[in-house]
Amino acid sequence: MMIRYVLLILLISLPCRALGQDWNKYEYRRRLTPVPSSYTKEIVKEYLDAQSKLVTITLDVKGDSLSVSSIIKKKKSMRKVLLNFDGIDSAIFPAGRYKISFHSSFTPVRPNRVRLKPNTKTIFKMTLGQSHSLSIIHIKSKRKLKRREIKQIVEDCSNSRKEENKLIKDKVCLILYEI
Repeated sequence: MMIRYVLLILLISLPCRALGQDWNKYEYRRRLTPVPSSYTKEIVKEYLDAQSKLVTITLDVKGDSLSVSSIIKKKKSMRKVLLNFDGIDSAIFPAGRYKISFHSSFTPVRPNRVRLKPNTKTIFKMTLGQSHSLSIIHIKSKRKLKRREIKQIVEDCSNSRKEENKLIKDKVCLILYEI
């Protein structure tokens, strides 16, 4: 009696396994492309008693605020680290030339030397793109994909638009991320 159950289970599971294996015949492995970061600088006159105010606004590609650390250096004499947890940070500095760098898990933003003038507010608005330095996707497909289709899938996944891709919507492809 027990042998019958085992044989029945085997007979039922073999076609299921064979059909499941045939579902995604083609597999592609690609590295995601980094999304570049950008920034704008705006200078506003403001009375600050001969000081200068630096404001940083940090957003991701979608427009959500990000936490970033900023390192501000003035030659070798001064170094200040600002920790930004809600996407907006500000600090007051003496007028002068500064080297500013912004650090996070995103594509870095490193403006050249910045001159902070007295009685001004300098606003840096940054849009940070994903670095994807270690991100690899596996594309499993029912059919052989053309190069432009693979390129479009990689671009959509890199720009966080995976749900908008027609091949993924129509369930022609399945996307897996490698950790």
